[in-house]
Amino acid sequence: SGILGSSSVHSFVDLGLYNQLLAFMLVVTLVGLGLFFWRYKELPSPEKESKILSREFMTVTGAMMLLILGLVIILGTSSPIIGRLFVENPTPPEISFYNTWS
Repeated sequence: SGILGSSSVHSFVDLGLYNQLLAFMLVVTLVGLGLFFWRYKELPSPEKESKILSREFMTVTGAMMLLILGLVIILGTSSPIIGRLFVENPTPPEISFYNTWS
């Protein structure tokens, strides 16, 4: 995205793709949320709690671990933006930050 254009080597702002990328992300998010809320009442709900060693519990545990890792990566990637609230010229985290968490 163009928000991290000055601190990220993966930014598409130099190619002039900022508006297209932002529009794509907005459309995908809105369509996904729209479909979720449209079909929310039809989602099945379990009648009883699953056991700890069941396939369903392990799947949910794995998904939660991926979610936490994703949130840490988002926090690390967004640290230059968050850092601007406290210092003039924030620096992105070192590579070891990502290696430690993954």
